[in-house]
Amino acid sequence: MSATPGAFAQPTKCKCYATKSLNGAFEPHEITRRGCTDNDVVIAVKYAGICHSDIHTVKEEWGPVVFPIVPGHEIAGHVVAVGKNVNKFTVGQTVGVGCMVGSCSNCPSCLKGEEQWYDWYL
Repeated sequence: MSATPGAFAQPTKCKCYATKSLNGAFEPHEITRRGCTDNDVVIAVKYAGICHSDIHTVKEEWGPVVFPIVPGHEIAGHVVAVGKNVNKFTVGQTVGVGCMVGSCSNCPSCLKGEEQWYDWYL
């Protein structure tokens, strides 16, 4: 079963946690997400993790950032909509997104299951 973006085709407001200043505390915040495109998967996030790289980022230890910032890139949830070009995910499916998002799947590193060494990143 798959669904077109429907209401998600338009920008959507969502609740999150953000830091609003350097070394600021995480606090409830609301952002507007862009509309779902033909190649997108919309996930209702149930769980999100914050790792060391997020902490370094909000402390600007790796360079300046624009505040407010919503860290966290490891999530789990359920698919609620898919774009028309998506064929690997369906509405209702439980999914997770780790820290590695996107690779070519064809270079020697990717073919060995070592996407972290994806040639484009090097």
